[in-house]
Amino acid sequence: MKKEDLEKLSKDELIGIILNQQDQLLELSVKLAEFEVRLNMNSTNSSKPPSSDQWKKPQSERKKSGKKPGGQPGHKGHGLNLIVSQTKLLNLDRRSASNAMQTLVTQTALLKILVTRSTLKYVR
Repeated sequence: MKKEDLEKLSKDELIGIILNQQDQLLELSVKLAEFEVRLNMNSTNSSKPPSSDQWKKPQSERKKSGKKPGGQPGHKGHGLNLIVSQTKLLNLDRRSASNAMQTLVTQTALLKILVTRSTLKYVR
C-alpha cells in the first residue's frame, strides 16, 4: 500500500493491518528457524548418511612467502650437462672420399647389428 492509501484508513483499520503483519512476521520467523535447522544438519547430528555431507576443501596451513614461483635469482640449477657434439670437416680427394664412404657404410651396418642384439645404455 502507498502512503496516500494508508492516510485514508481509520485508526482501527491501521491497527488491524499492523496486527496482521505481525502474525505474518511471526510465521515467517518460525519457518526460517526450521529451514536453518534443516540446513545445518549433517551426518553427525542427524540420521543422514556421511555420503550426503557436503565436502569442504581443506585450507592450506602454508603461509605465503611473497616470492614468485619457480627458480629464484642467484640459484644455480641442477640440470644435466650438455654434451656438445664435435664435427670435423676433412678435405678429401675422390679416392679418399670413396674409401671413407665405404668405411662409413660398413660401420653403420655393424652399428645396426649391435643395436638389434643388445640394449642401449645411456651415459651421463
